[in-house]
Amino acid sequence: MTLSFLRGAAISLMLALGAGALRADEAPVPDPVGQIVTAMRGAEMIAVMRLEGEQYGDALSQQYLGSPGTAGWITQVDAIYDRTLTIDRITEGMRGALQGADTDAILTFLTSQTGTRFAEAELQARRAMLDPQIEAAALASGRQAVAAQSPRALQLGRMMDATDMVSTNTALTLNDLLALFHGLRDGQFPGLDMSDAQILEIVSSQASDLDRTTTDWLHGYLQLAYSSISDADVDAYIAFLETPAGQAFNAATFATFGTISEDINTALGHALAEAAGRKPL
Repeated sequence: MTLSFLRGAAISLMLALGAGALRADEAPVPDPVGQIVTAMRGAEMIAVMRLEGEQYGDALSQQYLGSPGTAGWITQVDAIYDRTLTIDRITEGMRGALQGADTDAILTFLTSQTGTRFAEAELQARRAMLDPQIEAAALASGRQAVAAQSPRALQLGRMMDATDMVSTNTALTLNDLLALFHGLRDGQFPGLDMSDAQILEIVSSQASDLDRTTTDWLHGYLQLAYSSISDADVDAYIAFLETPAGQAFNAATFATFGTISEDINTALGHALAEAAGRKPL
């Protein structure tokens, strides 16, 4: 913590006191964006993403350092997630992205019985798919459902189309790869002396494959997540996502987590470069 930060905080506090602090008999002003993040189960999402991050960090260690992640590497990965993936950052990201959106409509859906059911189902599925065997089974089930053109697979296809889910996830993954390569290059990872144009060419060449794997993964994940949810409720969810409020919420979520993910990948690239220069970590 820098002196200028402390000084700024002290000045902010004095201004707040000078303007009149909130009296005990005054109710706090509701924060709809904070309530939206709570309804999204923000804290639990962070916990799951941290676990996903440990697996991702281990995979990166094997790919770029030639061995599974050591205790020191996992500590570095955890530290990156600690400082980058926070409730405050998610809330502020959503606040900026939701400017002008109908936050009341978003909150009404998210806190409804249907909305809470989906939030819980999606969290449970992400936790479950941390197990490689469960993930493989889910992907196989999703592929079978798509091949058979089952009613649920078609319904999930409509949801994915309504939200541009495949193209958006593919774009975010490509951005993550760009961030990772820039982190590796800027951190001077051995043998990775490439220009921005070369990095872009390498990453862009993976777009088609990523599009297919993203489609495959999404069908498996959604099939698992919504396995106990009725077709009527899935239709209600799709109907919400097609409204202006639903579209704003979806876009804000992708924008917020996309920016955070890019920052995480840049930091991981730097950390990999540092680790490669002083193995074993």
